[in-house]
Amino acid sequence: MKIVFLTGAGMSVESGLTTFRDAGGLWENYPVMEVASHDGWERNPEKVNAFYNMLRVKYKDVKPCEGGEGFLIPISSPAFRAASRAMTDVYGIEPVPSRGGGSIAVLASMQKILGVDPLLMGFGLERDTIHSPNESFLLSQFFAGMESISKFYEYYD
Repeated sequence: MKIVFLTGAGMSVESGLTTFRDAGGLWENYPVMEVASHDGWERNPEKVNAFYNMLRVKYKDVKPCEGGEGFLIPISSPAFRAASRAMTDVYGIEPVPSRGGGSIAVLASMQKILGVDPLLMGFGLERDTIHSPNESFLLSQFFAGMESISKFYEYYD
């Protein structure tokens, strides 16, 4: 069985893959909201399946490159609790923890070597189409993010 992980541009390029956002990237040929969002799936699951089936065929012979180790920050950690409290204060609703990936390999090393739990706080919305040619970021989210980070430092032990 082969498993494909779609990661950040650095990993993709090293493996010889087309990136999502660069010139000639996938998002120039496929509207991101139509093939990589929950709304796109709800509207046209056949199109979403066709997109990912195309990627599976296109990338079946790609040679993997070495990536970084994964890491997990426990939701009981002081950093997570402080971030959750800060975001609840700012947004008025408790965040739902999710296990998401990224390609920032140094984070696992920081956790292992320094004995700290790295925490990434995201403030983008699905509608922002982050890393696409038409990405955007609402100023209201920018300011809420700044307030959340400020409160995080206030609450972090």
